[in-house]
Amino acid sequence: MKKLDAIIVGGLFSVFLFFYTIGFNIPIEMIITFAVIFLFTIIGSIEIVNYYANQLFGIGKWIHPILKLSILLIKLDGVENISETKRIISYLNNEFEPETAKIKLIYYKKQLKKKHNAKAIFEQINYNSSTTDKVRILQHLVKVALSDRLLSDKEAKFIKLVAKKMNIPQFTLNAILNLHTYVTEEEIKNQQFAKPKVNYSLQKAYSILGLESAASINEVKDSYRELAKLYHPDKQRGSKKSKEIAKAQFQVIAQAYELIKDYKGN
Repeated sequence: MKKLDAIIVGGLFSVFLFFYTIGFNIPIEMIITFAVIFLFTIIGSIEIVNYYANQLFGIGKWIHPILKLSILLIKLDGVENISETKRIISYLNNEFEPETAKIKLIYYKKQLKKKHNAKAIFEQINYNSSTTDKVRILQHLVKVALSDRLLSDKEAKFIKLVAKKMNIPQFTLNAILNLHTYVTEEEIKNQQFAKPKVNYSLQKAYSILGLESAASINEVKDSYRELAKLYHPDKQRGSKKSKEIAKAQFQVIAQAYELIKDYKGN
């Protein structure tokens, strides 16, 4: 929108300037006014200028420690993957208007290159945030961690630490985790190295498929098909490690499906 404004103002300025130069009786003050407006519109359309202006006036500054916590979480696995980036973008778009969300994304990318002190971040959050705010922060971090549907040991440990530092009870964290479909690193290790099948509880099997225990067999089949499309070994690209993880996740999903299917007698 700001770029369109700059084009419109620039067009009007050019028209007035043209008629002024060929002798039309147009006040010089009007030409100067449009020139100034055009200049400020151009400046306002430059993202980096908006970024520093945003930083200077502290707009949406409350989100900065949350983004830094997100970075600490993302860096546990070494690199930022596409699903984590999408989750950050989605979070910013939910919290801000589009222009501000873009500016905060620039801030996030700049901070991604830096080192951050967890203690200082927790102090800032605890000082400025209510319990409700802290629960929302924890919900966001869980979504970042589970963006690939895998909860690694490092991620689980980090999220548990965050909950503790923000004085969020363990049962609240468990309730947040139970809202999501995911596989733990321990389950994957069991699948890879143990000869017998992983002994899932029925409730866990439903959770893996992203369903409630009251789901019909048709809903179970539909969910399994959708997840199988995502994690089937033949559909995977990327590194050898990511393919192995996807394969293990697919096996866990298949076992959950078979357990529910046997229980329902189908």
